[in-house]
Amino acid sequence: MIRFMSWTNEVSGRVDGPVLQVGVLVGDVHVNTARPARSAYLAQVEALVPKSLGGRSGELALLTAFCSSESAVESYLWWRAEAWSGKSALLSWFVLHPPPNVHVVSFFVTSRLPGQNDRRGFVDCVLEQLHDLAELPPRADLTDATREPYLRQLLVKVAGRIREQGEHFVLVVDGLDEDRGLDGSADAHSIAALLPHRGVRVVVAARPDPVLPGDVHEDHPLRVSARVERLTPSPEASAVHDVMTRDLKRLMRGNQVQQDLLGFVTAAGGGLSARDLAELTGASQWQVEDDLKTTAGRSFARRPGEPPVYLLAHDQLHVLAVDMLGPRLRSFQQRLAEWAGTYRARGWPPDTPRHLLQGHAALLAATGDRQRLLDHVIDPRRQNAAHTMFGNHHASLTEIETAQAVFLGDDEPDLTALARLAVHRTSLQDGGNWIPAPLPRMWARAGRVDHAQVLIASISEPIARTRALMGTAEELHRTGRLDLAARMLDTAEALTLAFNQFWGDWLHRELAEAAVKVGDHDRTQRVIDHLSSADSKAHVCASAALAALSTANREHAERWYQDAEQALTSEPAREGLFGTAVKFQANALMFATMAAAAAALGRQQRAAELAATATDPESTYELRSHGQVVEVAETLASGGFVDLALSFTKTHTAVEDPEDALLGIVRTLAYNGDLDKAEALARTGAEAQHRCAALAAVEFAAGRGADPVRANRLRTEVEPALNDLAPDEFKRFAVMATAVAAADAGQCDRAEKSTFRLLLPEKHFSGALAVAFAFLRRGESNRAERIIEATEHAARSTSPSSDERALLRWIDVMTDFGDVDRAETAASFLQDPEIRSAAWQRLAETAAASGDLRRFQAAFDHITQPSLQQRPRMEMIRMLLGADEENEATRLARTADVTRHRAAALDFIAGATRDRAMLDEVISLATDAIELDEQATILHAALRTAVDLGDRATAELLLRRLHLVQDQLTAEAKRNGDHVGTMRLPDRLRTLTELADRLKASPVHIMREEEGSAVRSVASPFFLGSSPLSFRTQLAEALTISSWMDTVDRLVEEDPAVYPAIIRELDRLQTEGR
Repeated sequence: MIRFMSWTNEVSGRVDGPVLQVGVLVGDVHVNTARPARSAYLAQVEALVPKSLGGRSGELALLTAFCSSESAVESYLWWRAEAWSGKSALLSWFVLHPPPNVHVVSFFVTSRLPGQNDRRGFVDCVLEQLHDLAELPPRADLTDATREPYLRQLLVKVAGRIREQGEHFVLVVDGLDEDRGLDGSADAHSIAALLPHRGVRVVVAARPDPVLPGDVHEDHPLRVSARVERLTPSPEASAVHDVMTRDLKRLMRGNQVQQDLLGFVTAAGGGLSARDLAELTGASQWQVEDDLKTTAGRSFARRPGEPPVYLLAHDQLHVLAVDMLGPRLRSFQQRLAEWAGTYRARGWPPDTPRHLLQGHAALLAATGDRQRLLDHVIDPRRQNAAHTMFGNHHASLTEIETAQAVFLGDDEPDLTALARLAVHRTSLQDGGNWIPAPLPRMWARAGRVDHAQVLIASISEPIARTRALMGTAEELHRTGRLDLAARMLDTAEALTLAFNQFWGDWLHRELAEAAVKVGDHDRTQRVIDHLSSADSKAHVCASAALAALSTANREHAERWYQDAEQALTSEPAREGLFGTAVKFQANALMFATMAAAAAALGRQQRAAELAATATDPESTYELRSHGQVVEVAETLASGGFVDLALSFTKTHTAVEDPEDALLGIVRTLAYNGDLDKAEALARTGAEAQHRCAALAAVEFAAGRGADPVRANRLRTEVEPALNDLAPDEFKRFAVMATAVAAADAGQCDRAEKSTFRLLLPEKHFSGALAVAFAFLRRGESNRAERIIEATEHAARSTSPSSDERALLRWIDVMTDFGDVDRAETAASFLQDPEIRSAAWQRLAETAAASGDLRRFQAAFDHITQPSLQQRPRMEMIRMLLGADEENEATRLARTADVTRHRAAALDFIAGATRDRAMLDEVISLATDAIELDEQATILHAALRTAVDLGDRATAELLLRRLHLVQDQLTAEAKRNGDHVGTMRLPDRLRTLTELADRLKASPVHIMREEEGSAVRSVASPFFLGSSPLSFRTQLAEALTISSWMDTVDRLVEEDPAVYPAIIRELDRLQTEGR
């Protein structure tokens, strides 16, 4: 397959799923500095602020001076102090009483309210304040992938606009040390890492000597330039601490309602409204509110909202309450769970408390109430209620991930529970896997980073998502978005390290190259260390060396190359049979990559040795695919070994079309600047389309290089010839290359016309994006965005709605479990002809095995591929003969459209029923067959049957005919330069027994079947099989990475109880859910 995007360093191909579009912040931001910001979040801050703030004039003056300073050196002020020192009191007072001409946006991190102690809560609350300050309407179109980029953009724009108006802006974040967003998962990140590097003044507060989260970049101001101030403990804060502690003790000795209020608020971790507490305590709402407002209630804080909720007034107070309640806390947690059960029994009605839709799952996880946790997060009706309240599935997905982490932590994971969770996660994601792979990166390059993230978040297929993350991260690093690029690579790394190395080292290699290009050498080393085989380590090290050279980093290139050599020599010697030494064999591409790296580093002699080894069949594994051979040839050519690459592709049996390999070599030469040799080689193409494609590759490289005269000459030669070419991959490449070359040359109208008239109608999405890339290089952003948007629209409109290959796997499992009605219903919705035939083949076989002729015939009629009809037909014939239904079996055999299939079926019946007349019918079919090898196949089978029937006369006749056909096949093979196997049959018939023995020993000349279904794979899934963990644990991890249908066949083999559990959840989703 021709790879179209090599010059843009993109991955070609497509991934599944619908494509989403959202807006971005465009135009100017207008800030009305005459109007004070009054967002809903300020009402929450008011609950923190003391009635007065004594003894803090010095600190307030320092804050005022910091916020009003014009210095660009200090952009961060960091207050550090122990608990109960008055940090929150100081900052809440400052937020509500800012100095003149200072505009403040704030966030107070707390665990006492749901959604207020992690990155998501920070983003939502800050956005709400920024929208209010900038007089912008709330953004209903934002998703998980777009919120953070939009926040960063809006923060900088608001701060800049306020600065232009001669005033000041500051972001205040209290309680960085209480951030609970980092839970160890690949997608978890801290609030600190999201804080801006530049363009905004920031005030933060935390405990003394904190350890910053690992996702905070090494050049972030919090690490290198923040001004640190120690906050002296406030006497007022200490007094408040003493009063609240006394109140807490008084509550512990208070009446039953007061004790219950303390117990429930502590057990829930905050977030309960007065109505919730009234239901839980059995008191009236009036009594609850009265108790919460009185002296006995000073330990509680009220947070605004719809409705307002209550929590303990300080995080340290919560810690103390937990300690004081002791074992009693468990009873309150139990009563909360029972209370949630009442709403579940009612189907989660519209008046369901917010706490039960967001927050209660964390309590169940913390208390280890696993069964309730599972039931809670996979309830479809509750998921619907949460979506109605919040407008998206983020809360439900987060809770499912929380539950997955709980069950995944077991030494012996509960596959049934994890499968049930995975069914619901897949249903809620409803993500897409048909996004063109380069699309997110192209949007990022066009400045639409938020939309790029939306696309990546839509890709649920792990490999496609990993590649999109890597490509986009490289682009973000190029434009200075270092923290976001690092987070994307973190996620890509987590997915890559879970990849099954049985499938090769290519995903590890791609990540290592991406890491080198962004200068993340520690990540590169982690990827290499994770590889299990020596040749994989050598291969990835050599690739890393080449990547380092592409960034002019010779020092690291030398280091990675030396590591490759060391890995190569570390391969242990192996012994063959009888103790003989076995020559070390490795991947030819590994040797070719090392040769290219050695050549680039000036080690020419070693490079030549490695290149020769790459083409030595004694030293390398057999290359079984055309693509592998072409990649080796291209890599050899990149190292300067062009002649070796050409001879390698011409002699290798796996090369289906040497012209494809020739195009790859020409592209490599042209890319490396050897345009004369590339053009000369391009003109050796066998056909016009081959020459056009190769010359277009040279035109492209010449135009992007320093030879515009050559580019124009080749354009005038290639373009007129395009209309006369047959539509194939070579023409597609030539059209793309000439369009890109036109864009590079400034012939923008011509390039754009080619894209919309020739590339997009042919669904050549990677080619269209290559043109967009060229436009972006020239600064033609409007043209580029038109093409990118059109590509996205075209990809979306041509995308299937589901992964039918995965669905086929599930249909097979349902069929194996005898759930035929359900399997037939699923098969009826399949659209792909090959996959549809494969599904009905399995269903027809199952019906045949049970002897159900009616059901068999109904399923069989759906199989449109003849190669998939024979096995179920033969199964049904066997069952009919076993039931003495010879006439029906014969009728079925005669319905076969393919001659050799009909002959095989009738021959089987003739042998089983000892019917000589039917054997004559088989022999007549051999006469009707046109192809010699088909005749030989039919005659060979008929001869076996004749011998078994004791029919000597027929056997003699068939033996003579077989010899004649064999002679004809041999002569034909000699004319074509081919080889044909000979059937070792006697020249003449002596005894039937001798002939029977010879037939058993003879290699049967079977005509090559047309390709059967390749949609079923027996190999390990991509994310299962190479880990040192137990197979059960690997299955459990796979359920949290990819779709449950990717591993469902292995799941039910490991634990058959998983099947009915999945069925129950699918039924629930159909009847109760979306």
